Amino acid sequence: MPVDLICLSIHHVKSTFEDGYDMWIKDIFKIGLSRPIAEEDFFELKPSFETTPLSENLNNLWQDEKLVPKPSVLRILWKASGLKIILLGVAVAVIQTITRAIIFSFPGRIFCCESNRDLRNSSLWLCVWYRALGFLPAICFHNLNYNFLKIGTKIRLGLSGLIYNKCLKSSKSSSNDGLSARAINIMSSDLEEYDVAIANIHDLWMRPLEVCIYGYIMSQEVGFAATSIGLLFLLMFIPLQAWCGKMTTHYYATTSDITDWRVKIMNEIFQGIQVIKMYVWEKSFAKLIAKIRIKEMAGFKAVSNIMTMLAGTHFVSTISVFLSIMTYIYFGGTLSARKVFFISSFFNILNEGMIEDWPQSIIFCTHLYVSSKRVTEFLLEGEFSSKEETNSKRKVNENTKEKRLIFNNVSARWGTNTETTTPHLKNIDLTITDGCMVGVIGQVGSGKTTLLNCILGEVPIVEGSVIVDGKITSQEPWIIEGSIKDNIVFVDEYDSVRYAEVVKACSLLKDLKIFPNGDETLIGERGVTLSGGQKARINLARAVYRQADIYLLDDPLSAVDTEVGRHIFDQCITKLLKGKITVLVTHQHQYLKNVEQILVLNSGIIENQGSYQSIQKTSSFLKRLDSVDDLDDLKDNQKPELQNQKSVSLNELEQHESQEKVKNLKKGIVSWDCYSFYFGALRNPIFVASVFFLIVLNKLTMTSVDYYLVNWEQEMAANDTSPATESTSIRLQLIVNYGLILMVALIVFLAKTLGFFSMCLKIAYNMHDMFFNRISRASMYFFNTNNSGNLQIVSLEMSMLWIFLVDFVGLLAIVSMANPYLLIPATFIMFVLYGMRTLYTKGSQDMKRIESASRSPIFSMTNETFQGLTTIRAFGAEKSLRKIFHEYLDDNSSAWFMFASSTRAFALWVDMICVLYIFIVTFSFLIFKDNYQSGDVGLAILHCLSIIGSTQYNIRQTVTLENQMTSVEKIMDYCKVPEEENANLEKKTVNSTWPKNGGIKFKNFSMKYSEIGSHILKNINIEIKPMEKVGIVGRTGAGKSSLIQALFRLAVNKGIVEIDNVDISELALEDLRSKISIIPQDPVLFSGTLKYNLDPFDNYKDDIYGEF
Repeated sequence: MPVDLICLSIHHVKSTFEDGYDMWIKDIFKIGLSRPIAEEDFFELKPSFETTPLSENLNNLWQDEKLVPKPSVLRILWKASGLKIILLGVAVAVIQTITRAIIFSFPGRIFCCESNRDLRNSSLWLCVWYRALGFLPAICFHNLNYNFLKIGTKIRLGLSGLIYNKCLKSSKSSSNDGLSARAINIMSSDLEEYDVAIANIHDLWMRPLEVCIYGYIMSQEVGFAATSIGLLFLLMFIPLQAWCGKMTTHYYATTSDITDWRVKIMNEIFQGIQVIKMYVWEKSFAKLIAKIRIKEMAGFKAVSNIMTMLAGTHFVSTISVFLSIMTYIYFGGTLSARKVFFISSFFNILNEGMIEDWPQSIIFCTHLYVSSKRVTEFLLEGEFSSKEETNSKRKVNENTKEKRLIFNNVSARWGTNTETTTPHLKNIDLTITDGCMVGVIGQVGSGKTTLLNCILGEVPIVEGSVIVDGKITSQEPWIIEGSIKDNIVFVDEYDSVRYAEVVKACSLLKDLKIFPNGDETLIGERGVTLSGGQKARINLARAVYRQADIYLLDDPLSAVDTEVGRHIFDQCITKLLKGKITVLVTHQHQYLKNVEQILVLNSGIIENQGSYQSIQKTSSFLKRLDSVDDLDDLKDNQKPELQNQKSVSLNELEQHESQEKVKNLKKGIVSWDCYSFYFGALRNPIFVASVFFLIVLNKLTMTSVDYYLVNWEQEMAANDTSPATESTSIRLQLIVNYGLILMVALIVFLAKTLGFFSMCLKIAYNMHDMFFNRISRASMYFFNTNNSGNLQIVSLEMSMLWIFLVDFVGLLAIVSMANPYLLIPATFIMFVLYGMRTLYTKGSQDMKRIESASRSPIFSMTNETFQGLTTIRAFGAEKSLRKIFHEYLDDNSSAWFMFASSTRAFALWVDMICVLYIFIVTFSFLIFKDNYQSGDVGLAILHCLSIIGSTQYNIRQTVTLENQMTSVEKIMDYCKVPEEENANLEKKTVNSTWPKNGGIKFKNFSMKYSEIGSHILKNINIEIKPMEKVGIVGRTGAGKSSLIQALFRLAVNKGIVEIDNVDISELALEDLRSKISIIPQDPVLFSGTLKYNLDPFDNYKDDIYGEF
């Protein structure tokens, strides 16, 4: 079939061209019957559909577009694909208009002819040609839509690559403004609008053109007056549609901003969940999310109300039929089956075009406009200034022989407001020569990290210049999802000798022996939990492994113990980096004795610089450091059970389970439990039943309207011989009855539509609430073993369940009234359609699950990129990461194209079956024409015509429903995540002043991170007396942080922990944690003001902040 040959052109197919794409699609469906479809069954896209060339093309166009006064993404898309979209639109218009005009004209002429033999024979041949034409629009429609899909996919891939390229260029000040959440939301939501909008954009001009063409044909049949009255009434509602489109744009844009806000906050919550649990902020953040969600749902509700108004205009065509018939009769026309068929067909076509498709195209185009505007705004955000763009203020020369760093009267500040913001670095004059090690010290906030970022070009220079002669690298706390080796080697070539030296110098050998798979152990979001010291040493190893000339080290020794710190300083920083320029930021003065030069920063100014001896005499800050006891004198006197503890937080079984999560996809049909969970989320079964009753009742009333119209024609024909007064009375009664039926049908339709939208919105709100409340009470083990990309829940799109069944049953009722024997082929076709649906469902659900799973790495990598921008740019890793990201997009697109191809082929096959059934119905009426009323025949044919396209669409909607229910299935699984131990335990009554003294006892205490894991702490027996200040020491990974987590019951505890003689296991978690305060090892900041971070929920008065 043609659609299959078109699909063939975009894939690398293993079979020959003669085998045909059609056979390939059938083979895929056959695989779905025998076993779940796997990723290995997919075909790769051809080079023209790969992300890299598509992204590069759009990037080149965007660079030119940025030079115009008001850049727009829509303009570059027009330049890239505008001509193809226009040509396809013209082809659609020509084919669809001609075929519809023929289909519109033929049936009335066929069934209203005289009953002589010759004319009947000619009608039979007309019928054959008429139904042959029925195949043509179906084939063309699916082929052309597939081409629109290809264009939309290319645009989506190109824009995704362009957005990620922007992520790599984003300034750090922009990344702190929720840019990560915006990027993820745009890629997961906004770019999806392009596929749909491009396929429907031509309806904007094509549907009005159809009005003119079909209106002319109609006027030739029933006259200008009857045509114009009904048509004018229909066109009166176009301003309402325009207003609805405008308001939809407004609410959609507003709601998208609120969604960005919610996604950003939820992402921050998941990133800082441990701190939130320790501070007992779960309920407070839940209230915050609920407030945002209410605002978001208000926007959705406003859109749904507008959609209800638009859906209500569906009845405009029915009323227009009523007005046209009345006008035709008023001007002396004689109502007949032929006239009723022409009028009904005309307004049915206009109903589909101007009332359904045209408003939808307006909405799709407004969504496209809003999405493009959001993409444009994102692409215009502030960017990191590369060395090519800042030659006047930051000069970089990696190939020079003499390596050096030079600051010439440099002032720099974060942000873009250069007039009102005080510089964070002021008048820095500094020269660092080849082989020099420089120590940078200063109070918190003195500008040490800003100095390093200025060297890297991350901070805008407002005055002076920086000269960087040499290849540069830096170290910052950033772990990517991958193995330990991947994190150390990063984007460089693997050198076994260099790798072994670095691992040894960074004191990682012991850790690698403990990890289950050595340096191949998976770390990151889905990997083993690392201690703070392990993270610091892996990050340092990545920086040192890179063969560079200048090394920027930002306090790399702060998270390790004294022994490890001394080893790293001597073997790594001093020995391995000997002869390199090393800038070491540190607060540990014992290492300063070994550096050549010391810088003392204070409020962004170099307060002092020189050797250790000279600085020691003059710097007040270094003197304060000297007053602290020398940490080198501290000995490791830990208890054996702590000192010998393994440094890995999860055992081999847990790590294996974590790695398998990525590959573990559910298979098979969505269970009824999932549907029960979805509708149960409404918590009102009566309302659910009422909505579905209204759906059935709506179909019944709509069918009654059409049937009454036929009965009207027959009653008038039967009373033509009655007296004029009686005939007028009967005619008036028929008009009144028809008007009442119309009114009832309209009320039922609006009630059904409004009730359905309300049900879906309430379910979506409740499910989000259930999901967040359950996840916020999940154990830390859940967050340690689940990817944050998986927590970016797919937006729920609930389709109308049972609509296909209701429509088809309504159709069979109409047809059977005209010819009961037609139920026989109808029954056979229903079985065929059901079999095809089963075949399609099994395969499409597997493909949809794989496609959904392939999205997670895209969002996770985007999030990781923003967290490690400094490292990425310092290593020059943009090209490598861009390639990996494009591969993720290509994998996702391959799955998406497989799913889309099978969907389009399935739709074509179903349409062919429906055309065959209509041929049978039409042929039967022609053969046995004398046995039926012409009105019944016309009504049956009219309803049969409506199933072309709608049947395959409704079947696909029911399958789409099941595919979308996989998202519900995911949420259902999340809502079953085990809660923390005793999370809902009734609070034990304790004194309000507890704990008053602070005495702590551990009795035979052991701790592990999950029920199936190994113990991290074993048989701890210690007592901390009231009011004591206790220091806990131990090697990196010895269990120091785990001991603190035990007090907050963040893991699985065994044994007894008492605080002031109260067993903490008997307390509710909220009560326990609210009584303990902690300064966490890993700092967490939320987007907002300093006041918001100190007191997110306004629990304290403003005057208290002066005490800080």
